[in-house]
Amino acid sequence: MSTRIEGRVLRRGDYRYESRRREACWHAGVPDRYPEVIVLANDDDDVVAAVRLAREEGLQIAVRSGGHSWSGSHLRDGTVLIDLSNLRHVAVDRDIGSSLVTD
Repeated sequence: MSTRIEGRVLRRGDYRYESRRREACWHAGVPDRYPEVIVLANDDDDVVAAVRLAREEGLQIAVRSGGHSWSGSHLRDGTVLIDLSNLRHVAVDRDIGSSLVTD
């Protein structure tokens, strides 16, 4: 199983981690909660790989859909935060009950 992620992967302590964590909340009151990894997914393959990464490292998953969470509920300790804000298009196949989100 591949955990290769084309999008940006930031771990706690990495350059840009803290600024990206703060950008994940749209107001100045960013909660003191720190994901272990932030994955900025570029496509659905990155999302799958991020889930695999979380599983391999024994971490829970949190998701940022790209928007306006007043509480910053997607910021959680001990998680892989999968940031979907780069994904812009959704295709739904009702026949097989599946959807695809892409950039």
